[in-house]
Amino acid sequence: MQNKTCFLLSYIKYGDSDAVLHCFSKDSGYETFFVKGIYSAKNKKKAYLFPLHQITVTLNAKKNASAMPLVTKIEGGMLSYDHEDVKTNTILFFCI
Repeated sequence: MQNKTCFLLSYIKYGDSDAVLHCFSKDSGYETFFVKGIYSAKNKKKAYLFPLHQITVTLNAKKNASAMPLVTKIEGGMLSYDHEDVKTNTILFFCI
């Protein structure tokens, strides 16, 4: 198990309840993760899927080097700013 703190850049819904996350972390740069069941009716974690939101993901150990890392746990991170405007969020994201 490996924990990573990163910023969510975008996401793509995959199937009925899964998603592919495009994130940027300070240590590794641009990364892509796969999340199972994020869009299921009982899952309350889909609120974390907001662009430029800091999230902490727990990854499963890679069995296959070419496979996309699977997220086993997702948590919201601490926000250092509280602006709802997308333009302001973008400016603050690249300036901080």
